[in-house]
Amino acid sequence: MRITHNVLSETVLAGLNAALERLDRLQDQVTSGKRFTRPSHDPVGVARSLDHRTALAATEQYLRNVDSALAWLQATDIALAGAGDVFQRARELGVRAANNALSADDRSAIVAELDQLTAQLLELSNTSYDDQYLFAGLKTGTRPFAVAGGPYQGDTGQVLREVGPQSVLAVNIPGQPAFSDGFAALAGLRAAVLSNDGVAISSALATLDTAHAGLLAARAQAGAKMNRLEAVMQQLQEQRTNLKQLLSQVEDADMAETLVLYNEQQNVYRAALGAGARAIQPSLLDYLG
Repeated sequence: MRITHNVLSETVLAGLNAALERLDRLQDQVTSGKRFTRPSHDPVGVARSLDHRTALAATEQYLRNVDSALAWLQATDIALAGAGDVFQRARELGVRAANNALSADDRSAIVAELDQLTAQLLELSNTSYDDQYLFAGLKTGTRPFAVAGGPYQGDTGQVLREVGPQSVLAVNIPGQPAFSDGFAALAGLRAAVLSNDGVAISSALATLDTAHAGLLAARAQAGAKMNRLEAVMQQLQEQRTNLKQLLSQVEDADMAETLVLYNEQQNVYRAALGAGARAIQPSLLDYLG
C-alpha cells in the first residue's frame, strides 16, 4: 500500500502539533512556576489543589476569628483590671475613713474621690471595642449602664466566635455581676463615710471585697479564654504552614527539572520540524498519482 503525500503530511503535522503542545505546556510551567495552569493538564492535581486551598481558606478564617476574639478579650481584661484598681483604691479610702480621727474636710475629700472612682467605674463598664460594648451581652450597640448604679441595659447573651471546626468560644463577660455589685458597694461606702458610721463602713468594705472577688473571678475567666485562644492560634498557624507546603508540593514546578525538559523539548521540536520538512517534500510521483 502506497502512502500518499496527504497522509504523510497529516501524520507529520499531527506529530508536530503534539510536540508543540508539550513545548507550550513546559513553557507555561517555566513562566508561571506552576505544574499546571489548566485543569486538563493534571485533573488529579487540580482536585488535590482545590482541597488544600479550601482547607487553607478555612484555616485563614479561623485565624482571623481568633485574632478578633483575642483582641476582644484583651480589651476586656484591661477594663476589668482598671475596675480592680478602682476597688482597691476605694478600699484604701474606706479603711482611712474608718479612722475616727479624720476631720469633716478629710471625709469630704474621701467622698469626692469615691465619686470620681464611681465615674471611672462607669466609664470602664461601658468600654467598647470595634464600636461594640464589651459588657452588654448580645446588645453590643447599647451602653450597659447609662448611669452609675442604674439598671443594667445589656443582656446575658453570649458573643460567639468560631475558632475551629465545631469549636465555638464565647468571648464576652456579662456586665451585670461584674459591675452592678461594684456600683452598689461604692454607693454603700460613700453613704457610710458621709454618715461617719464606723460599723457601716466596715460592712461596706466587706461588700466591696465581695464585689472585688467577683471581678477577679471574671478576669480569671477572661484570662483562661485568652490562654485557650493562644493555644488554638499556634495550632492553626502550624496547620496553615503545613497546608501551604502541601499546596506547594501539588502546584509548584521543579524549576531546574522543568528548564531541562523545556530545552530538550525545544530540540525535539526543531528536529521534528526539520525531519517533517524533508519528509513531505513533493515528488513527481505525487503529482502523477
